[in-house]
Amino acid sequence: MDIEPFEWSVVIIGFWNPAILTPAGISQRLFQLDKNTPVHVEVPLDGVGPYRVKHDGLIVISQPNNLQIIAESAEYESLSKATSLAKRALEQLPETPVMAGGINIRYRISNPPDALIEIISCEIDNFVSDEGFKIKNRSLMRSLEWNEGTLNIEISYEEDGISTVLFNFDRKSNIISDLINWMNIPVESMKKDVDKIINDVLKITISSENNDE
Repeated sequence: MDIEPFEWSVVIIGFWNPAILTPAGISQRLFQLDKNTPVHVEVPLDGVGPYRVKHDGLIVISQPNNLQIIAESAEYESLSKATSLAKRALEQLPETPVMAGGINIRYRISNPPDALIEIISCEIDNFVSDEGFKIKNRSLMRSLEWNEGTLNIEISYEEDGISTVLFNFDRKSNIISDLINWMNIPVESMKKDVDKIINDVLKITISSENNDE
């Protein structure tokens, strides 16, 4: 079994103004860089997708209905930087209509143990198989109360033998200050509960290489 973190991110759902959050706007308002400071901008080849602005280990993607900040290194130190940047976006653009904020921690597991597969298997799988259908994907989701929001846990298993585990720390609110407070929660408290679920519930051991302090 191999486990690796991937695609850790922060997402703010809201109506972001594309005229403000241009690459230059992201550079100056979010990263707080001088206008002459260069940043790396990835432009979609098809001209349809959003810009990706990269700086200091973070990738910012602004779309009309959400602002996404991806940690290039899936580790807690980088995730903390991403939450700080999301908080700054909320503070810099307080007039933005918002609906929710989420912090996402993902793990990919190759050759997952049988115990994990059993967790997401259920009786209906046998009925489906008995009728001649092939199951391509299995998934299980649980939503837990967490602080003033929700911790959504989703576990999936693909036919290629890869399992993914998503921890989504979600806070729904149309009040900017609520989402700012959500981004102020130390990532250490998220790490504590993620580790507890992975180690004690899913019975998976994460090495120190994949779980930075």
